[in-house]
Amino acid sequence: MYLHLLEENEKKDFLELAYHLMGVDGIHQDEEVAIFESYKHECSLHKYVISKQNDLENVINCFKTTSSLKTRKIILIELFGILLADGEVHENEKTFIKHLTTSFEITNEELEKMNKWVLAMDHIVKLGYTIINKGNDDV
Repeated sequence: MYLHLLEENEKKDFLELAYHLMGVDGIHQDEEVAIFESYKHECSLHKYVISKQNDLENVINCFKTTSSLKTRKIILIELFGILLADGEVHENEKTFIKHLTTSFEITNEELEKMNKWVLAMDHIVKLGYTIINKGNDDV
């Protein structure tokens, strides 16, 4: 939703974080893969090849030292999409988000606001699909 506001290098680094979060529980769920692919599309990086998984701390540090607070908030908001995709939040996912929150100097209160907003948006989107599809036999 907000990835278009990032610089190209930030988009690539975002994809690295998203890919890591997607597999931090040991499984790449179909829902997570679909969201990751939509992120690549939104970033106009369809052919981007993940290459920094062994250097994620450097990626995180680059966001912390060279990106604005606005950008860091965008990263976290967008990562909630993968975090919530499969309907479960595993302990390793919570730990990674907490690490990012601390590294990005985001307060727990801000993180909670982001979480509530993303959950509300997810609910609204699902409600929209329910309304659109209600009464359709081809669903």
